[in-house]
Amino acid sequence: MGQSTIDGYQTVKKNQLDFCDNKKASFTTASFQRLIQTSKGILTMTNSQPEDLTTRVATIEEQLNHIIDELDLIRTIQNGVRVEVRATSQSTARLERTVRQLAEISARTQAVVVRQQDELQQYRTDIRQNQENINRMLAYLENPHRGDTMPN
Repeated sequence: MGQSTIDGYQTVKKNQLDFCDNKKASFTTASFQRLIQTSKGILTMTNSQPEDLTTRVATIEEQLNHIIDELDLIRTIQNGVRVEVRATSQSTARLERTVRQLAEISARTQAVVVRQQDELQQYRTDIRQNQENINRMLAYLENPHRGDTMPN
């Protein structure tokens, strides 16, 4: 086996180990690119000068197992993201319903406030008119011979 083949193998193994060490980290584009590089390394190794066949098969199986582990990790992450998206969507829907209900309550409350303000204004007008009538009656009663007729 030539020196470049050994160096290539060691580089692929290092990339493979680095990639596998990142299992606990979130899956990123860089991790995916490493996965592709590792796969290319396998192809490069299989196309190079043959070495011991059992060693090559064992190496390829080991690398494939690492790739399968990474794919399982990706699947797990995707499932977790789906669950989080579903939960977030449900929470958003509940919040939207609550906001809509609060808006309806606010509109009804505002209508009641406007109606009560109108009634209050009418009561104040009625009280003023009644007060004016009472004042005119008192004025007439205090001086009944003034010549004025009693107000209505």
